[in-house]
Amino acid sequence: MPITIGTDLPLFISSVPDSLYSASHRLFPDGSPAGGWYRDRGMPPSEVLKAWTINGARHCYMEEDTGTLEAGKYADIAVFDRNLLNASAGDIRDAQVILTIMGGKVTYNG
Repeated sequence: MPITIGTDLPLFISSVPDSLYSASHRLFPDGSPAGGWYRDRGMPPSEVLKAWTINGARHCYMEEDTGTLEAGKYADIAVFDRNLLNASAGDIRDAQVILTIMGGKVTYNG
């Protein structure tokens, strides 16, 4: 069963690394335990990425247009200074954006 992650609430964790850290390690960005979040039920970072991207696109019947990086699809991209998929919890939280691309144009190149 494909799992998606989303909310209709204003984002209280607006950073991708902090969101990934919370979803994977079930802790708030400051490291405190999130009450009722069941730490043993965190998702591996690769599964969180799938839930945010391809599974979310499928959920909205938009997989032909978005959800994966392929020619002809829409995609906004953030590149980090480390591989978030196999980083430790602390390394995820310390990750910095080094490049963003939106609408096919570089919007940040730090």
